[in-house]
Amino acid sequence: MDKAEDKTLECLPPFPINCRKLPAEYKRQNSYRGNYTEENLRLAIEAIKNGSSVNDALKNYDIPRKTLESKIKNNLSTIGKMGPDSMLGELYEDKFVLYVKEAQKYGFPTMVTDI
Repeated sequence: MDKAEDKTLECLPPFPINCRKLPAEYKRQNSYRGNYTEENLRLAIEAIKNGSSVNDALKNYDIPRKTLESKIKNNLSTIGKMGPDSMLGELYEDKFVLYVKEAQKYGFPTMVTDI
């Protein structure tokens, strides 16, 4: 190693300065996503159709504005599952989850590449 490289290495700290310890356990932040009931959603949509203002419906039934606007625009009155549908179907997906959990219990962890 020549002297120029040696000087460069001397300038570097032994570890990143902005390094911080990661938490031992991940805690999800509080989310208000989906904190309303299907009954409240249905009642809010009915109230708006019967002439109530959107703001009154938002306050009375505690539903997010964008959710209510989307449900009215798309003519939906059910909550439904978020995200895309399962490629396998719910029955096979549930069986597959049980298989993976059982394999992990016996010391055979599955990786994403295995699936």
